[in-house]
Amino acid sequence: MCCVLFMRGVFMSPTTLPPPMQVSPLSVVPQSFIPALFGHATSDTFIKIHHTEKLYEAYAGDKNFIK
Repeated sequence: MCCVLFMRGVFMSPTTLPPPMQVSPLSVVPQSFIPALFGHATSDTFIKIHHTEKLYEAYAGDKNFIK
């Protein structure tokens, strides 16, 4: 029971999360290996498609891309 409470504290504590500007998905996708589906709307003007394409290219596991 103490392990569950410890892990709950780890996941629930906001101090364990890095600030949003320090999160870099591109730095961890080369080590990811579970199957993944990447999707991106070609008409998206807020997040450009090249960001998703970079993640897709760097991803190490089985992957598919839907545009």
